Amino acid sequence: VLERDGGSPDDEAVGADDGGDDSDSDESGTAITCGDGQLDEGERCDDGNGEPGDGCESDCTQTPGWLLWEQFVDGAGDDDAARAVTVSADGEILVVGSMQTAGDDVWLRSLSAAGDVIEDHLVDLGDDEIGTAIAIVPDGTVYVAGAQPGADVALLLRREGGELLAMDGAPVDLTTSTVLASPTAEGFVLVTHAGGFDTLAATVRRHDGGGAVLADLVQPTGVFMGAAIAGPDGGTILGGGSFGGMGTASTVWLGGLASAG
Repeated sequence: VLERDGGSPDDEAVGADDGGDDSDSDESGTAITCGDGQLDEGERCDDGNGEPGDGCESDCTQTPGWLLWEQFVDGAGDDDAARAVTVSADGEILVVGSMQTAGDDVWLRSLSAAGDVIEDHLVDLGDDEIGTAIAIVPDGTVYVAGAQPGADVALLLRREGGELLAMDGAPVDLTTSTVLASPTAEGFVLVTHAGGFDTLAATVRRHDGGGAVLADLVQPTGVFMGAAIAGPDGGTILGGGSFGGMGTASTVWLGGLASAG
């Protein structure tokens, strides 16, 4: 309730009944008016009109499902791609993929919740490289997984002090260039594929938060992993397809990896 000049709390409230506007006030006493075209504290948006469905509703909340921002990022060629996205605990948006310069390079973009670009990383290791997954471990460290398709080598990179640094010891002899990564209670897992079409197998490699290898778990032959996400118990939920070769029907494969492997 806003007081009138010279009035008392018992006077009639200022509002729609006496011709006033639908206003509120913050702790400083400054009036906050939804619909005045000014973004005040506590408002998600204010476009100055009551038109529904235009991105900003009449109560100064955003229209559900409305596209708030978008970006188009163009490298030097035709093969630029974003392949994975995640959000950190403090709201930083991280997008990983590949950007074509002289060749394909791992590309990592950091954005604010409003879509403003914070920084870009490009990693060129002398061959074509692509980023395919991101994992943020419990202490907030960011790991990027990917591959060098021409060399059939997996990539593992860690963000440190504003740089994206390649780590040694990533798996080799890949069958596909899709390398998955997902956080766990103790660090993260890295999922890669090896073998021929009829002997395809997936290896789930567990890492601690510092990137050290804890153990490998080899899945049965004929399993292709298509997704890896953190499980509610600190482990990993895996999804993909199981098949036996040409002419054999495919089936959905689902699995759960405990936090201790």
